[in-house]
Amino acid sequence: MSLVIDRLLKLPDLSGAEATLLTADAAAAAVALSVVNIGGFADDDFVIVGHPGEEDAEIVQVTAAPSGTTIAVGALSRAHSAQAPVMVAAYNKVKVYRSDTEGGTYAEITGSPFALEIDQPFTNVIDPTGTAAKYYKFSYYNSQTLAESDKSVAYLGGKPAGLCSLEELKEELSKDLGDKVSDALLIRCIDEATDRIIQYTGVQFVSKTIVDEYHDSNGGDCFFTDYYPIQSVTSLYDNGTLMTYNADPDLTEYHIKPGHIKLESSSFYPGANRIKISYVAYKEPPEEVKGCAIKMAAILSGLKTRTYFDEAGQTQSYLISKIPDDIWTILKKYKRRTI
Repeated sequence: MSLVIDRLLKLPDLSGAEATLLTADAAAAAVALSVVNIGGFADDDFVIVGHPGEEDAEIVQVTAAPSGTTIAVGALSRAHSAQAPVMVAAYNKVKVYRSDTEGGTYAEITGSPFALEIDQPFTNVIDPTGTAAKYYKFSYYNSQTLAESDKSVAYLGGKPAGLCSLEELKEELSKDLGDKVSDALLIRCIDEATDRIIQYTGVQFVSKTIVDEYHDSNGGDCFFTDYYPIQSVTSLYDNGTLMTYNADPDLTEYHIKPGHIKLESSSFYPGANRIKISYVAYKEPPEEVKGCAIKMAAILSGLKTRTYFDEAGQTQSYLISKIPDDIWTILKKYKRRTI
């Protein structure tokens, strides 16, 4: 079986990279770039010509020490117009690692390292023997200096990092997009919506099974789990006493809320690491969270419209530019340390 791994392999962070602009058009097959300045560029560097994540971008290698306002590079694959950005790329490839378990030993998959597809918002990779039950990590790699970034967090089955799919976003927009917008743009909107939701809630919404996790308590009636939201709890001990879920209304009765466990009555036993719990974090984001991601991405795309009838009975519409309060109201339920 083979597995396609794509959206978890995002472009590296290019903020702070040395950059300049073309001062003249560069034709396909050209081996020299005329630029505003050469500061920060050196022989053997990899450079990105064009806008990262868009179809005009490519990575080439500097072939000689830059001089004056000229950077010598390997032959360009595409033509680039004056004023196109040129920036140093710390990495030109991506390594992909696989393990049978999340906490197991990770080994590079067949074909790794792969060329970084700088003209896409992510790099498309096929693991020829991969399955949805495998765990993956990736890192960025420089084939010249052999420098490698830290590995990413683990992802199950190459699962996309976004909280909704491209198809779900297009359905929400409910219009014939035609050539008005590229899939790459919509994917960036999904990623931005996902990032905003994660930052707001403090919740990763990842698959996680936790066994024997210990917590402190100040004697209050709730405590917060380290991984969240919670899908199910298999066991909970307070000061060594096994507690039961949905039991008689006494000290042993507790219920689950997103991100934390709460007693129906009384309080947890106070003291250091008195609470031991085994539980499962969400395997999939809750449907209402996914719905928020779809709506937020649609608004961020600049294509989401609202239709109404005016006083004359004519159909009118306008673009929605502000994320409505009802989205934040839903997400607040999942906010870290919100009761």
